[in-house]
Amino acid sequence: MRRPTHAGYLFVDHRNSPGIPDMPGYGEGQVFEADTQHCSHCNVPVVLNPYRRRERFRCPKCDWFCCDVCAAAYKFNETCKPFEWVAEEVQSGKLPAPLLAKDMKE
Repeated sequence: MRRPTHAGYLFVDHRNSPGIPDMPGYGEGQVFEADTQHCSHCNVPVVLNPYRRRERFRCPKCDWFCCDVCAAAYKFNETCKPFEWVAEEVQSGKLPAPLLAKDMKE
C-alpha cells in the first residue's frame, strides 16, 4: 500500500485580534502554527497539536496515522480499511458508492 503524503500546515494569526482566552497559542497577540496530516482511514485532515499529551495512534495493520475517531473504531472492531482501498473498490465497482442524502427515498 502506498503511504499517504497529505501533509499540511495550519497558521492562525491573532496578532490583531482578541484571540481565544485560556487556549495555549490562541491568545491575544499570538500566532499558532502546527503541522497537519490526513487520517489514512477516513482522509480527514487533523491538526497535530503540539500541546497534546497523549500519543497519536498508528494503525498496527497499515502502520499509518489515524485520527482519534478512527483509532477508537479500530480499538472497538480491529478493522483496518484505509480510505485509498475504499476509493479503489468504489471505482472498480466492487463496492457500491455511498448514498447521498438527496438520493435517499422515503
